[in-house]
Amino acid sequence: MPGYVNRFEAVAKSIEQASSQSLLAFKVNKPASSSLIRKMAAQWKVDSEILGFWAEADGLTLVWRHEDREEMDAGSLFGVEFGEIEGAATGIVDLMPLAKIAECCEDADESLYRIDNHQPEGGAAAKFDGARNPQVFYFDDEPHALKVDIAGYLELVLLTAGIAQWFSPLYEGSWYDKDLVKEVFPTLKLADLKQIVKASQERR
Repeated sequence: MPGYVNRFEAVAKSIEQASSQSLLAFKVNKPASSSLIRKMAAQWKVDSEILGFWAEADGLTLVWRHEDREEMDAGSLFGVEFGEIEGAATGIVDLMPLAKIAECCEDADESLYRIDNHQPEGGAAAKFDGARNPQVFYFDDEPHALKVDIAGYLELVLLTAGIAQWFSPLYEGSWYDKDLVKEVFPTLKLADLKQIVKASQERR
């Protein structure tokens, strides 16, 4: 299977080529150093392979808009300068650099760390609590289990391109905006997300 960066590049290219969509930003950072990956893996008590994405890119930002559907504020992302993107976006992926993740603890016991800053008021966080395969949560006022590991989360983001509220079926059972999803991704099914969740659960 191609690496993460190649696959994100393919997603960005498909958005760029779609007549109804605009690619607002696509930035890929240089890979994290092997020493930094080892350091963070030791700190979070996980194998270095769990942080494999960051060995390819120490942060990645993808921002796009579908016609006039402006669903999310794109003004507070780590991967772009403030004001660089005009207006709001339909989809956002803002996978953070390892050093920034280490600074963004989202709970009192210091085990839930933000990894994707796709919404100013919320995002996705990995629970580095000593488990062999950390699980990922969506959080706003409180965390919601997505029932996937980091690898599964990345697969879901690649599948949905970070479309607004793509994660809602994982803890609410239905799409936040079914019409928008059908318009942008006519062949995407809830079963596709559930299959990734199942694979994640089998890795636990």
